[in-house]
Amino acid sequence: MGGSWHYCSDCGAFGDMLELASTVWQLDIYETLLRLERSGIEFPGNIITQNGIALYKKNFTDPQQRAHQLKNDSSHTLAHGLDVNFIQNKLGLNSNLNASIWRERMGQFIGAVDRVKASETFRCSLKGNGRLFKGDKWGNVLTVPFQDMSGRICGFMFIGRNAEIEDIIYRPVYASWKNKNASDTIIEAGVCMAAVLHSDVAHSRDFKNNIFVTVNPFDALRIQNRHMRDASLPLPIVGSYHGIHATTRGTQNFNVATQNVWDHFQDKNFIFWTHKPTAAAFNMASMSNGRVCILKGRKDLFWRSGKQWLQTLQEQSKPWRVALEHVIEKTNEKELQDFLQQLRIPTQRYREFVKTCSPRLRERIEHASGVKLNKKVFVNNKSVTQNENGWWDDKTGSQISNAVIRIEHILYRELDDTTFYKGVIVFKGNLLPFCANAEDIENNTFKWMQKRLIAEKKEIMTSASNWSRYAIEIAMQLHSPSVQHGVGRFGWQPENAKFCFPKFAITCDGDVIEEDSFVIDELAPGTDLTVPSELAIPNMRDLTVDTEVSQIFWATVACIAANIVAPALNRKRANIGLMGDGAVLIGRIAASEIGCRAYNVSKTQYGIELATVIKKVVGRHNWPLILVVQKGRSRVRMAGWLNYECAENIIIDVDRYIADALGLSGDWRFIINSSPLMGASAIKEHGRKIIPLWLQDFCQRKMQLRSSDASLAIQVLEDIAEWAGTDGDAHVIHKAKEVIDDVQENEQDKAIRFVEMLYRYINEGAVTIEQHGFDENASVNITFFDKYVFVPRSTINKLLANKNVPILDTIEITTLLTDSGGLEDSDFEYNNKAGWLIRKAWWDIQYRQCHTHQNRLLRIVGGDE
Repeated sequence: MGGSWHYCSDCGAFGDMLELASTVWQLDIYETLLRLERSGIEFPGNIITQNGIALYKKNFTDPQQRAHQLKNDSSHTLAHGLDVNFIQNKLGLNSNLNASIWRERMGQFIGAVDRVKASETFRCSLKGNGRLFKGDKWGNVLTVPFQDMSGRICGFMFIGRNAEIEDIIYRPVYASWKNKNASDTIIEAGVCMAAVLHSDVAHSRDFKNNIFVTVNPFDALRIQNRHMRDASLPLPIVGSYHGIHATTRGTQNFNVATQNVWDHFQDKNFIFWTHKPTAAAFNMASMSNGRVCILKGRKDLFWRSGKQWLQTLQEQSKPWRVALEHVIEKTNEKELQDFLQQLRIPTQRYREFVKTCSPRLRERIEHASGVKLNKKVFVNNKSVTQNENGWWDDKTGSQISNAVIRIEHILYRELDDTTFYKGVIVFKGNLLPFCANAEDIENNTFKWMQKRLIAEKKEIMTSASNWSRYAIEIAMQLHSPSVQHGVGRFGWQPENAKFCFPKFAITCDGDVIEEDSFVIDELAPGTDLTVPSELAIPNMRDLTVDTEVSQIFWATVACIAANIVAPALNRKRANIGLMGDGAVLIGRIAASEIGCRAYNVSKTQYGIELATVIKKVVGRHNWPLILVVQKGRSRVRMAGWLNYECAENIIIDVDRYIADALGLSGDWRFIINSSPLMGASAIKEHGRKIIPLWLQDFCQRKMQLRSSDASLAIQVLEDIAEWAGTDGDAHVIHKAKEVIDDVQENEQDKAIRFVEMLYRYINEGAVTIEQHGFDENASVNITFFDKYVFVPRSTINKLLANKNVPILDTIEITTLLTDSGGLEDSDFEYNNKAGWLIRKAWWDIQYRQCHTHQNRLLRIVGGDE
């Protein structure tokens, strides 16, 4: 709801996935939600209600419908003479075409309405704090719709009055901007004339898949307007927007900028044009890996054809990294400081760029990034100046501190309501990066800085202690940090539709975003995983050698990968049990290399205390956690902990007895091998590359698994085998199914496991059996009648207690026996014992089935069954 988007260029249909389903099924929203719920898709409890649907329409569907209506109406009214001639002439957007031809051409991209119609679209009043247009003399306005995806309008640019800077307003379509709580939050602005991104354009032979993007949207509009006086197809050019959106109360400002439009048009190559070096051009180019052209000549727009101008831009453009090096080399010190502070290039990508620069350029970047020289701010009614030697009190001329703290990011982690500051301490020309709890820094900033410098073996800083309380305020005024939410959380992030790792992220379309999480806790997974890079064929072959080690590795990969993608597919996660020496040794190594972290369980940390810790970690990261329980620890206490429902998404060593019980009581997968195996060098060397590479391929295929007739882990395993099979031995990966015992989500599977568990105890002599009528003895555990088998509940409890394994829920046993057709009576009494009376015909069938299951386990090399 409000997430992924669809658009049909033939019929013009658009909307989110719920609207698509509603249209295809010809149902209203309520009936569509019910059908989706019946198919297994989960929704928050308050969605499938009248209030929930009303809120969905208010926040998502209605604003988009009104936006499209405004676009169509404004095009019509401008074509039929609504007077905005002064604005058009001033902006160079006038036209002498007749109404019908103009509307088919430039009318796709601009229009005009009066302020009343515009205000009604956004449900704004004409007066008071809630008005859209502040000030007087607002009449008719020129409208320019902006889109962030095909067919989705994300905002409008309105130009009125005298068409000056203060007469331009950008208004986002959706109301989510109202809930932002930080002045550095960036709202996606989209691009104007977005239709050229998904429709036919003029001179496609000359420009191929190139799309030209102007930093100033009016440049793009002027070029297009001049071109379409004589052409029916538009040029491949769009305009971006970078400005400030002020709230109607005027108390907060929000940055509005074109950022991520390129993610939805991977088949296009983007060339960004700016008249002078601007951070906006490089911010966009770095996100799309595009080219940049810095070219003056605005007057040329009025005498050169649009095709000629774009050809010039195409010829003179350079890869963004090359263009950025040129800017850094040629820009003076003061302008370079301002320029670098406005860059929002992804951190990892920016670091790689800096590494490739010459030593002289790197020195310029480091110096310009560290301190903004000779800037004054006012704090506590006093003027403070920053220069290369620190902070100074202008009134007294005394030095406040010879070290400067620069906060670049404010990071907020919702799960534990914790805020972090990330930045650098600048001290005598050195930059000391940091990321620390905000409260620790704020308590006594100068003291905290001193400790950091000492820890890094730097000199002692000098500071005026009475200014320490104002240090953060000074730093914030000198450099406004960005604000990021949801940091330090890894795995699938549904709100962002991407798989997050500490050093990068993979979007649901398979795009790789290089970024630093900054906040990494002690159990954060994937800290050693790197951006997906090609795995050489010999390395893949090393991982698919036909050995037991390879089988366990790929089985572990499949089980962990299934848990990682399960939330994105609305599937259940399962715990992973490692059974046998081989499975424990190789499984732990594989899980660690894949990115799972290990948590050592202390002697006293069982029961609800351990459950709380694990619930917190697993809740923070959608990634399996390895639990390491030392040998000799109480299995009674461990069994008690495993009974807690919050034991989810964990990897733990189990024996056959614990596995029997867990297979009946929860969602588990077991990897089984008891051979004393060695030789995991290939896993340690190349194993960590598998998950990022496969996830990228999986997302590029729109998260579609190639198989659908098995459990999630087996589906993932078969998908990985197909993916890796071109470079490795797919047969070896398929064979990993032999070491996976996957608990099925059906009562028949659990019924077989129940009988199998009892026969295991029977074969060991832990349970005695007697035929009814022969030496009836009150101590007999299981009694066979002609048509029934009697199993006392006390027998089950005693068996499990003797083996120190989790106690089963008798109600669940009753349910599975009933649902699988085996139960005759759940409260049968015999020899003063209450228990289950089971149909013998059903028992015999399950017994034969469990022998088949046992034989499969026995075929596992090294199996101890």
